[in-house]
Amino acid sequence: MHVTALANTHAAFDALMSRWSALHDAHTSAGDHGVEHMRLARHLLDGTLSGYLPWMVPEDLALYQQLQQARDADELGALFFRCFDLMVRTRGMAVAVLRVHELFRLLQPHITR
Repeated sequence: MHVTALANTHAAFDALMSRWSALHDAHTSAGDHGVEHMRLARHLLDGTLSGYLPWMVPEDLALYQQLQQARDADELGALFFRCFDLMVRTRGMAVAVLRVHELFRLLQPHITR
């Protein structure tokens, strides 16, 4: 069951990334204000996921800590799908899409699929 859910999440993620990449210009690059964008990204992650920490399995807690400890947008961008998957599993698809879009706007072009 988890493999099917992960495949569906991955397909949704790919569709969103393709759509958002086409919509956003390079001038929204995170490099312009990298430190501030990282602060905002951490705040967004904390506000979205911190209320669910007591119910997370150890692997999800480790991922949350990894996301919060990311040093720069490239490091956080490399974890982007795992972040999306965690949000889908804890908060649901609708919240995950909204929050990941905000993160995408902050971190583009550092996001990897």
